[in-house]
Amino acid sequence: MVDAQKEAKDGADASMNQTNVNSETIATLNGEVIRRSVENPNRKITDYHLLRVIGTGTFGKVYLALLDGQPMALKALKKTQIINLKQVHHIKLEKSLLAQIYHPFIVNL
Repeated sequence: MVDAQKEAKDGADASMNQTNVNSETIATLNGEVIRRSVENPNRKITDYHLLRVIGTGTFGKVYLALLDGQPMALKALKKTQIINLKQVHHIKLEKSLLAQIYHPFIVNL
């Protein structure tokens, strides 16, 4: 079982190395993936044109939105509920992981 997991990880690493990704999107240091800068402090919710809700969860909703004519998913979270349920660390981990991952089947930040 451990060998199968290692092979899957090696295969994922190989596919990531073969993927044509620019250096601004993802960088490596000694084989370690460095988190991409995904925050834009100048961006506001009013910059997006929200089309419809595509998913809901405990802490908020995911919208189909347009930004400069390009479709994207926008996740809106209820901060007070996250804080009250002491889930701040989990939300930060989710964002960090999504910023590190580059795969065609996983949403990129």
